[in-house]
Amino acid sequence: MVRSQGCTDCPTGKTSTAGAFECQDASGPGVCPPGSFTTGGSCALCDVGKFSQIFGSTSCSACPVGKFSSARGETTCAACLPGTMGSLQGQSSCFACKPGTFSSLAGATDCLACPPKSYSSVAGASQCVLCTPGTYQSLPGQSSCTACAPGWFSSQVGVTQCAACEVGRFSSTAGASTCTDCSPGTFSAQVASLRCFLCQAGKYSTMVRSQGCTDCPTGKTSTAGAFECQDASGPGVCPPGSFTTGGSCALCDVGKFSQIFGSTSCSACPVGKFSSARGETTCAACLPGTMGSLQGQSSCFACKPGTFSSLAGATDCLACPPKSYSSVAGATQCQTCTGNCQVVNADKTMCLYTPCPPPSPPITAPTAKPPAPPTSDPTAKPTPAIAAPTVNTAPTAAPTAKSAPPNAAPTYVSPTANVSPTSNAANPCSAGYIGPLCSQCAPGYVKRVDKCVLADTQSSGFVSVPLFMATATGAGVLTGLLM
Repeated sequence: MVRSQGCTDCPTGKTSTAGAFECQDASGPGVCPPGSFTTGGSCALCDVGKFSQIFGSTSCSACPVGKFSSARGETTCAACLPGTMGSLQGQSSCFACKPGTFSSLAGATDCLACPPKSYSSVAGASQCVLCTPGTYQSLPGQSSCTACAPGWFSSQVGVTQCAACEVGRFSSTAGASTCTDCSPGTFSAQVASLRCFLCQAGKYSTMVRSQGCTDCPTGKTSTAGAFECQDASGPGVCPPGSFTTGGSCALCDVGKFSQIFGSTSCSACPVGKFSSARGETTCAACLPGTMGSLQGQSSCFACKPGTFSSLAGATDCLACPPKSYSSVAGATQCQTCTGNCQVVNADKTMCLYTPCPPPSPPITAPTAKPPAPPTSDPTAKPTPAIAAPTVNTAPTAAPTAKSAPPNAAPTYVSPTANVSPTSNAANPCSAGYIGPLCSQCAPGYVKRVDKCVLADTQSSGFVSVPLFMATATGAGVLTGLLM
């Protein structure tokens, strides 16, 4: 019809191509079957990831999301299996869910993250596994559960956190599903304990899950880890400073001690202390200037030069602070270097005396004479001006002054600048100093206060130094005074 407002389905057994105004037999000549399409007057199979369901299709349709077709000529697409997903159209296969995710239904378009308390360790999981006792998982999308830390436990499946062992109980390994009770003679006074502690000698505990130990009554004693007390002076009870071995008593060795009756072993002296004789009941603190960095020391170590210890019981020696040193072993304090020109060597065992750089000499300019007053005799003739003699050469010890341009300001050059009369390859000291540390005065110099000065200027403290003035007409000699 013209002016059609819609199209009508072909009757059963008939089909049509796009834009048809009539239907034809579905199996008639030239009509392509389902799973194929018409192209150039012939039929072609639908490609993988596509399908066609009717006769006479001119194209194939892409498989929708969640489905796939893995072979050519398909008339329908298959749903993705559980553990896989199809997030794209036209897929020829489905994607396996990654570890930590799953899909439990067919035709899934995405995989879901495993919830807390569970995990999936392999790809293609259709469900997640609950965490086993001794493990937990507090995050979603995980591929494994985490073992409970020592001192913690989980007794159920599928938990998000572990519980701490109660006081009087402990767990020493990771992944515990239960905690162990402290046995008599031991105790645990805090939660999440990794182990139980032996009752100290002189104390005892009679119960399991003990949170502490009880002192033995007066006149009784016990060894470490005891669940009962015995008479302190009974037969076979070894005195302090000794221990029981093979039914007899033996003295504690050097570096060890025991403080109670009936000890079965001696304790090593703690760091910072020592015992130098056998049979000691206590350990002595290391003296200042020494240190004890190890347990069980029979003597303390003297601090090395460059270090010190000022307190008793030191476990280490300290390096001398800046600008100080200690030159001997066993120092209790460091000495400070005095003087502005002293430095400490790298080992902080001595001060190095270096000469101070000499101060810059002051430059004394010549003083111009005032003009002579006019004469009162009107008949007197004026005195003719006498030109100053021109000096064209400088002393041979001075460097040659270069000519200055007209009207240039005079330049003063010290003849001893950058030159040391006592400095050479064998003696790199400053002028007036010699010796390995440049601390001795050179010949012709004497010590004045803390400096070496010329011997003929000792009384005045001044040194006369010739200076040279470069002018437009040549070099002139001036005289300056150095302090």
